Amino acid sequence: PWAMPVALGPVGATGMYARRGEVQAARAASRAGIPYTLSTVSVCSIEEVASHASGALWSQLYVLKDRGYMRNALERVTH
Repeated sequence: PWAMPVALGPVGATGMYARRGEVQAARAASRAGIPYTLSTVSVCSIEEVASHASGALWSQLYVLKDRGYMRNALERVTH
C-alpha cells in the first residue's frame, strides 16, 4: 500500500529546527505515499500530527519505568 519500501524515521525535536516540523514532515510523507514515524521527543503532539497526516503514522516509544507515562503514551498513539 506504500509508494516505496521506505518510511521517514523518527527525528527528535524536529519542531525545534522548523516551525511545526513534525507536521511538515508528516505531510511530506503523506504526499510521497510513505509512512511517517513520530519521535518520542517530538515538539508537536501526536494528536496535532495525526490531524494533519493523511498517510500511515507510526510512533516511536521509549520504554520507561514510569508506568503511568507509558500507559498514557500507549493510549494516545492508539486513538
